[in-house]
Amino acid sequence: MKKLVLVVLAAMMCFAATRAQTQQEPIDTTAVHPRDSLSIAQMWGLSLVLPGFSQIYNKQAWKAPIVWGGIGGTLFLANYYNDNKLARNLFYAGVGVTYIWSLLDGVYNYRFDNGEHSPSKAAIYSTLVPGLGQMYNQKYWKLPLVYGGFLTLFYLRQTNNFQYNLFRNAYAAKITIGNLQMELKNLSTDDTNYEQQQTYLQGEIDKLDNSIDGRLRQWTVDRLSTTKDSHRRDMHFYTILMVLFYGLNIVDATVDAHFFTYDMSNNLSFKCEPFMDYYAFSNNNIVPITGLTFSLKF
Repeated sequence: MKKLVLVVLAAMMCFAATRAQTQQEPIDTTAVHPRDSLSIAQMWGLSLVLPGFSQIYNKQAWKAPIVWGGIGGTLFLANYYNDNKLARNLFYAGVGVTYIWSLLDGVYNYRFDNGEHSPSKAAIYSTLVPGLGQMYNQKYWKLPLVYGGFLTLFYLRQTNNFQYNLFRNAYAAKITIGNLQMELKNLSTDDTNYEQQQTYLQGEIDKLDNSIDGRLRQWTVDRLSTTKDSHRRDMHFYTILMVLFYGLNIVDATVDAHFFTYDMSNNLSFKCEPFMDYYAFSNNNIVPITGLTFSLKF
């Protein structure tokens, strides 16, 4: 998770730096989009499998060696420092940062961009970096919702994953202990190695028993199995929710981009107001009534 966060943050910083640089140059809104040219989605799709392609297509070929050198160099260093877990993970994170930056840079500097707000850009931004499409749409208040949702679902998934591994290990240890106890019970006292085998088996049983969490040592195998399966289902459930939430983040950015320049008429309004009234029954009892009123003006 830490490596993923580093990749996302670094990619956003690189993209922000690229955006600040390109904003200094005026956008050519008179650029003609030839029929045989690639759309922004097609260019991005090719860049997914051919890093650096978008830089060449956008006539910024000088960036391609940076992309290739960044990806190739960090991959080489990751393999070179394979025995050092921290260094290896950092260099793999560098590969991810360079790759994502190349895609973001290619989309942002699309050569036939006419300066209009693009739903395709919003969708691609949120695909590469969740929340970036919302930033592109200037809906900054949605960022806490996007990352809050992801972090909440990730926390719930990891919690269930931890519990699943805890109960799975206890369940496996209990099963092995049962088998060893059966083997210990079936030892023949006539065997010349009886004491040696008994000591070995008892030692393995004690070792496995000590590996079980103290709270679970008295649990039965059936109870451990049921709880283990329950946490596994919950872990898969929250994983699916994370994928769906990721897709929702893309859909939201795309839809928002379509309505970015939509002219909302002043005559169209929607109001929701609290409502309170009194109702008199035939026995002269007056009862207050509360609720909500909805009004649509168009």
